Amino acid sequence: MTTNWHFDTQIILEFLRRGYRIVEVPIPTYYGDEISHVNGIPYALHCIWEAGKFALTARRRTGKGREGAALPAASRPPE
Repeated sequence: MTTNWHFDTQIILEFLRRGYRIVEVPIPTYYGDEISHVNGIPYALHCIWEAGKFALTARRRTGKGREGAALPAASRPPE
């Protein structure tokens, strides 16, 4: 795991690898006077990098190509 801002991406990808079901739950968000110090471009690039590593690792682990091997059967869209 990383100690950087993209840890949430790693957690989501690990949940997918384990076959967990992920759903969105709306929550109220309140912003005060605080300022965000997250630089969006490096954060996005780290997320893309992690997703790419996840896909490559899943393909190596299953020995499959582009047939959707990165996601467990329960997470794949119906064919």
